[in-house]
Amino acid sequence: MAALKTTTSFKIGCITIKLVDSERWELRWTDPSTRLQVKKRIKGTQTEVSQIASHLNSECLAGRGYLPGQRKLPTLKDTLAEAIRLSRGSDKHKIEVGYWGGRWLEWMTLRHPKVKDFGALKPYMLTDYIRLMEDGGKAHDTVRLALVPVKMAWRFAHENYPDEVRPLPKIRQKARPRREIISLEAGEIETLMDWLQEKAPDIHPIALLQAFCGLRVLEAVSVRRQDIDLQRGLLRVTDTERHQLKNAGSERTIPLPAFVLSALVKAMDRQRVIPADGSLFQTTSRKPWTKASLQSRWRRLRQSLVHETKNPRFMEIPPRKLRSSFATMASRMGVPDRLIKKYMGHAAGDILGTHYRAIDRDELRQVSSAIESWKILVSSESGLTDSGTPLLKIAVSD
Repeated sequence: MAALKTTTSFKIGCITIKLVDSERWELRWTDPSTRLQVKKRIKGTQTEVSQIASHLNSECLAGRGYLPGQRKLPTLKDTLAEAIRLSRGSDKHKIEVGYWGGRWLEWMTLRHPKVKDFGALKPYMLTDYIRLMEDGGKAHDTVRLALVPVKMAWRFAHENYPDEVRPLPKIRQKARPRREIISLEAGEIETLMDWLQEKAPDIHPIALLQAFCGLRVLEAVSVRRQDIDLQRGLLRVTDTERHQLKNAGSERTIPLPAFVLSALVKAMDRQRVIPADGSLFQTTSRKPWTKASLQSRWRRLRQSLVHETKNPRFMEIPPRKLRSSFATMASRMGVPDRLIKKYMGHAAGDILGTHYRAIDRDELRQVSSAIESWKILVSSESGLTDSGTPLLKIAVSD
């Protein structure tokens, strides 16, 4: 009896079947639930494959979009939530990632309402989302942060459902634009601090910590009374109930310039009600500062400051750049970069600084001592002499 001839390509209803090699067949059809094309490769004889295709065709006609051997995938929302829950980030980081994940889910609901899980998600959809943000003028880092939850959830889905979810595709963003480091000059810092001391005494010590101690915005507003050593003039920057540090290098104890310590003492004296956690800075309604409330306060202050001083740079340069002013002033006064990095809680950036070179508080006092003489920079816009040398050189022992 002659052997049954094998057909290399045929169709059963809405299922297209094609022979790939001697053992494998490719089945292709359109999933009625998502209207996306599905491809599946299986092993078997032509008769076995035909039976499977007949079953698939009946499922497609019934509108169920059956996939052979597929587990039920969790929804996009559930996958995002589980991926964020299992991540190692802080609670604050998880909240931020969850915010961007929610924005992406809203966009997917409007743009691709039939896509319910990561198995149906296509790379072009993510590219479309990136282009939308870039064309809308979003900054490079904003787009990068917005993609964090999507990439996290896509990897999670592929690791747990490798047969149903394709690997995370390569993400292609626009190249990061070149940008110049901008900061307020020493004379502008002097104007700002004098104005804040008179008009906004609640913000003045926070700004001092940023501009003359290099603290990040949330590090400054999260300072507690117990973090200040008045006798030795030290400030401990550490995790609090209100703020988690950015990285391992952010935890530090730094000597304070005398005028900053004096301002903190005055802030402590003005505080009539001490919170249970010892927080030093609060809003006028005695609530902890949040990023949003602080930005709102600064916005109104900067508008008034620009109106009075006629200097638009106070509005153009955000308050977080006071940290840049600190680094610039310290460097212009001859403080070595390694001490500035340590004082600011910045990562060392090299093997020596990360693993071997210890820096003690006596060395860090060279930073605070230099900053105490910062007004020497006010007389010059650049803080340098005509020859390009620092106006003040601090003696540093290597």
